[in-house]
Amino acid sequence: MMLSASIEIIWQLAGREAITADFREIEPEHFLLGLLKFAELPVDELAQIIGGSAAEVILHEVRAIRELCAERQIETTPIRRALRTHLGRGSFPYSGGQIHRSDASRALFDRASQLAAETGSEVTMASHMLAVLLNEPTPAMLEVVGNHPVHSSLRVAPPLPTGQAPASRLPEVRTEGSACCRAIWNALAQGPGSVLLVAGNEEETTAIAGTLGAQSAACGGKQSARMLVDVSVPPATDSAVQVVHHYRRLFNEAAEKNTILYVPAIDDTGAALPPDLWLPVLKDVLQQKRLRCLCRVSPSAYQRYIVSDPVWKSLVQCIWLHPELPQEIPWEL
Repeated sequence: MMLSASIEIIWQLAGREAITADFREIEPEHFLLGLLKFAELPVDELAQIIGGSAAEVILHEVRAIRELCAERQIETTPIRRALRTHLGRGSFPYSGGQIHRSDASRALFDRASQLAAETGSEVTMASHMLAVLLNEPTPAMLEVVGNHPVHSSLRVAPPLPTGQAPASRLPEVRTEGSACCRAIWNALAQGPGSVLLVAGNEEETTAIAGTLGAQSAACGGKQSARMLVDVSVPPATDSAVQVVHHYRRLFNEAAEKNTILYVPAIDDTGAALPPDLWLPVLKDVLQQKRLRCLCRVSPSAYQRYIVSDPVWKSLVQCIWLHPELPQEIPWEL
């Protein structure tokens, strides 16, 4: 069963909670913390940032979670802080890479999907997950939140707007990190169309591109399916002219075939292509609005080149793979 875009957001919030508190895996309590934080997202700002039908779906879910919490007198901010304190800290400081769901959290996803099917939904939504957590609370949740069951007669799945398709065109993939990949693919398929992954780790973004490339290839026989191709390694030449010519040719071919390209990184330390050569070429082709790209940008290059240039805002969507280091996340948020 498909996961809604809101579940992807909540998954990221839950992962951040687990990382911040030094847990080895993402537990159901972390997903509850993510849901409560999700309910606090600014609806008006979300509508402006996301736009279109995707925003409408997410706003439906934010409001549904708020209503569920209000009906049960669950105050999201005090409960989040109390549950964090009750959970305390684990003994597994974050050392990089993906953080996985625990077995209990995997079971939570299965139960949420089962509830979605029972209510006639083809998509597992945030309200399904919250209903399962309130109906089957862990001891820590009972201690902090109390008992707030959701009756089976309650409609927990807000309707999709007319004509809204499920969140992803990719086949459902049951692997850790698939939520991150689906969110990136959705960003490539919507909005400006090109995505900058803000990350210092080239191996991680290359692995993501490889996953997306394999999944898009699996969709290759479907009408209007897009392919993602890795062209991040430049040709072996010292001639800047030849490099620029090489990529302009690839850009033209990709635009004609409706292909998404994973291109060389924007990085001011040890990148395959120096930013002063690569940035103008990439910016120029994106301004023509004929091509969609996936590109890594290092945090320092993002601050130096992207933030200060308003043109980039209209050309790309930026996704931070690791928005903050654990020690930089305020415990009281």
